[in-house]
Amino acid sequence: MQENYKQAARRHYADAEHLARDERWENACHLLGFAAECGLKHAVANLRPGQSAPHLHLPELAQTAVKLLHGRDPAHRSLRTLLNDPDFFKDWAVRQRYHPDGSVTAEHYKRWLTHARRTLGAAKLKEGPS
Repeated sequence: MQENYKQAARRHYADAEHLARDERWENACHLLGFAAECGLKHAVANLRPGQSAPHLHLPELAQTAVKLLHGRDPAHRSLRTLLNDPDFFKDWAVRQRYHPDGSVTAEHYKRWLTHARRTLGAAKLKEGPS
């Protein structure tokens, strides 16, 4: 089955918002990271038609995306700028899905929500999630 990063990014983002309303920070934050990953994979896949996006997670995915976006279309400048920000999804890790309740806070959510929104916008997916 073909991977649909665009739909997945929007779905993860929307689900994160629903979980955040119930203060389910661990899973809401986890999905924000996945939304950003799918947004990045969408942008990278569009640069390389016929090739799959790297099967990596943050932060490795961000490092690889910066290299792939280097010197490319000026439309990706905002994405490169975002990925070069040392605070981009700082402290987020795919392995956090195993962490105990309380290890992720509303403050993490607010910070990562901003990063996810900016990523989806820079990847031209802004029209999807609110």
